[in-house]
Amino acid sequence: MKFLYLLLLFFWVLLLENTLGENAILFKISDGLEIRASLIIKAAFFFLNCICIYKQKKINKCFVFIGIFLLFLLLSTCYTLLLNASYFLSSFSQFIHFFLNFNIVFFVFLYVKNINQMFFFIKGLTYFAYFNAFLVVLSYFFPILFSGFEASTSDDGVTRSFGLMGDEVSLFLTFFLYAELVKKNRYGMFIFLAAIICTGGIGATITTASLFFYHFYKNLKLSQSLIIKTGLSVFLFLFFLIVFSSQLQQLSVVSRINQNLSGSEEGTGQLRVLSLLNGFEMFMKRPFFGVGYGSYNQNVMAGYSGLIESAGNVMSESTAGNILGSTYNPFLQIVCEAGLVGLTFFIYLIVNFLKLLKIKLETSSILVQNFREASYGWLLIFIITCLSANWFLPASFLLLLILTLVGLNLKLNNLYKK
Repeated sequence: MKFLYLLLLFFWVLLLENTLGENAILFKISDGLEIRASLIIKAAFFFLNCICIYKQKKINKCFVFIGIFLLFLLLSTCYTLLLNASYFLSSFSQFIHFFLNFNIVFFVFLYVKNINQMFFFIKGLTYFAYFNAFLVVLSYFFPILFSGFEASTSDDGVTRSFGLMGDEVSLFLTFFLYAELVKKNRYGMFIFLAAIICTGGIGATITTASLFFYHFYKNLKLSQSLIIKTGLSVFLFLFFLIVFSSQLQQLSVVSRINQNLSGSEEGTGQLRVLSLLNGFEMFMKRPFFGVGYGSYNQNVMAGYSGLIESAGNVMSESTAGNILGSTYNPFLQIVCEAGLVGLTFFIYLIVNFLKLLKIKLETSSILVQNFREASYGWLLIFIITCLSANWFLPASFLLLLILTLVGLNLKLNNLYKK
């Protein structure tokens, strides 16, 4: 269990580094290659995995598909060297981070010894989520309480708060909301729901609504009492919408939707559409192998600098650069960087993740069944609905959550195999 504390520490260190920003850098070698505490911990995962595998003298065959995918990413990174050597160092640095992140899957599988250890770790990760949900709500009502809070109110009166994690926190919390929904813990579910509402995230709202519909559909039993309850709930919901329609307009997510639909300059919707169009344009130039993994941002900075400067009229150039520097869609991002070949490998990875989480386990443990259901249901809905945020990035909390869940469920497959 002592090694699992290292993974929990990793999540807390990342949160601290996100708060400190540039001050979290311990040593900077070059642009894109920085030494941070989180990198040291990720390197520790790798070395601990090597030691454990050396002692066992074997590698579980269930990891083969991950090795195939990482090998392709390495080749795509080397392809960047052929296209533009000046982009290679940054791209290779991103690959190294990505490779070390995937060691989390192996780490969890190798060092979780029994179910008690696993659920002690899951409880610790859930406390981490509760802490971030509390910070989101706190920063919503008291944005200037702490200088590290990411919270602001636009000129149109739209308030958004992200606590210390940043805008990924809204989608990050959707898993824990769904886990509480599966466990029928209403209090925990409403805490996470309140935090998600405070973020004003449109994508997170869509994912949350989809999770509720998925859970309802999956557990649907056409009994007379359920039909009556469902009809009554729908009626009360519509009545609530009509009576409190003016108050609902003040919600951040509703205001942001109206803002982007109206084409207001305060919204980032138009710039995000432009980033998508840039992505499609880049894909059409190199449809089969892309521009090389990890080099999308450099290509945008070189080819679309004029757009970033013009966007600086209504927002800072750094903000415009961040928005245009990503397609905000994981599938489009990978097809731009690695082409249709890369998209095939990416889908191959995701499909294998879902297959591993869907294997039926021979256990009567309610805890195991609930965690299994929450993991598979959330990952399935997340992949389908999360199309306006690129989570497939080395520093993404969402990617780290997915890899942790995959590692835990791989261990469940191992513990309860026939």
